[in-house]
Amino acid sequence: MNVRKTLHHDLINKISAIKVIKYRLEALLEDEKFSESVIQELTEIIGSCDTTAEYINSIGTELQRLDDSEEKITYKKKLIKLKDFYLKYLPKRRELIISDDNLLKWIDIDTFQFQRVFENCIGNSLKAGANKIEIGQKSIGNVLEFSISDNGKGMTSNELKQIGFGYSTSGGGQGTKIIRDIVNKHSGTIEWESSSTGTTCFIRIPRFVSDHDIYLGHNQIDEDHLEIFSILHRLNHTTDSHNQLVLDLIIAMTNHINREESLMEEKNYPNIERDKVAHININNSIKELANTLSDNLIDREILNEVTNKILLHFETMDKDLVTFLQK
Repeated sequence: MNVRKTLHHDLINKISAIKVIKYRLEALLEDEKFSESVIQELTEIIGSCDTTAEYINSIGTELQRLDDSEEKITYKKKLIKLKDFYLKYLPKRRELIISDDNLLKWIDIDTFQFQRVFENCIGNSLKAGANKIEIGQKSIGNVLEFSISDNGKGMTSNELKQIGFGYSTSGGGQGTKIIRDIVNKHSGTIEWESSSTGTTCFIRIPRFVSDHDIYLGHNQIDEDHLEIFSILHRLNHTTDSHNQLVLDLIIAMTNHINREESLMEEKNYPNIERDKVAHININNSIKELANTLSDNLIDREILNEVTNKILLHFETMDKDLVTFLQK
């Protein structure tokens, strides 16, 4: 532990030195007039300072986490860390736009590795002279697509063919090969489009995959199903806080039921009474699960029963409702 503390202290000192260099370079850019080529080089060095400091900080954070074996990093904290990275990465005087960042909760990612993915994409945008970068996110069926777009100089057709394979310095080199490998490990795909007005990198990651039919063709119901399924997935497969996840499940299921029953009443759904009974039954099962929680440990048998009951409801009664609504 003492060795880790010493290393952490030394790393923090290095970050401080890097930040001093960065601030002095930024002040130099503000006060002095340079040629475009020198400005470009200094801008790249400033970007490299951010990159280096971020790597060192990540190592230091990991060392600090090891000093407290009791602390668990929750799913929400991971997402916040990733979003914070977006917001603080770009040097000042540049614009970073993020859309629909809440969609991050629908994918199961290694946030440390994905930090490198976005860091590399943003770094390449800076090297291309971009002063505006936009990170977009949207759902496409069972896939979440990220797009990182910039207004830099773009790539030639030859560079575009080579990017991501590690043998083209001008097309991204080893950095883009690493991020392609990271995306592939997450069963995703990555591709680039480029022109003289800028470049867009598209990263597509599967959302939580289920053998159950949770996508029925109704936007709101499908989003509800996905939220509930993602919570069940984490309850069954992660070490995230079970107390918090069961609370999240209660809230998500309550909201889903209220929305469904409002739709049923509005559309005079003939099976409304049957479904209301089923909703009460599911809620009672979730409450039983909550009552069995002890020291953040969950009763696996009851969890399995709740999971199967909810997913069966999605595949049968909710499917009947969506079929009725689509007539």
